[in-house]
Amino acid sequence: MTLPHELQQAIDQARQAMLNNHEHALSPARRRSIYSALSSDTRHGGSSVRSWLAILTARRVTAIWERARPNDQMPAILLEMAEKVWRQTEDPQRAEDNARQAWEKFESLGRELIGPPFLAGHAAVQALLEVVGRDPFEKVTITELSSDRDLDPWCSDTALWAAAASSGKVGDPQSDLVKRRDFWEWWLTEAIPLSWQVASKTP
Repeated sequence: MTLPHELQQAIDQARQAMLNNHEHALSPARRRSIYSALSSDTRHGGSSVRSWLAILTARRVTAIWERARPNDQMPAILLEMAEKVWRQTEDPQRAEDNARQAWEKFESLGRELIGPPFLAGHAAVQALLEVVGRDPFEKVTITELSSDRDLDPWCSDTALWAAAASSGKVGDPQSDLVKRRDFWEWWLTEAIPLSWQVASKTP
């Protein structure tokens, strides 16, 4: 399936910028440009694509959570609810209430659960919030020079939480640059086109 020119251009530019970045980070400005390109093409349900992309992105890292907390299925439950909202079989207000309760739980978990499992779990919370309509970049000042270190981490999108779960946070000397590059390659060249395809075939 051929993506719209504006979206494909945003993806290509983001990929090149990510590959050229010494930490293989994908800046918030590049991610926002992709989201803007998705939203601008209403003929193909851009908001629906973005929602499915959030779900797909969070699912990429749920295994990290499950290995650490095998008896806690909260991320899987949140993502199942997100898909039901996306398919219009779940009340968005109920889902949003659940997401906010999970957010509060994660704020408390942050004192005992750190590292990749926490980040992977939070990706699921963020995905559900995005599916019910929350834009983490709304009213946030982002320039071409902005990095995620300049932003409040609680206004990060699903993709950043998942990338950090996969490879470690940008700037952490223990983070894995190859895994970070591989994550963003997947997100840009596989996850976005697949989300576009899925959304375009869904009534």
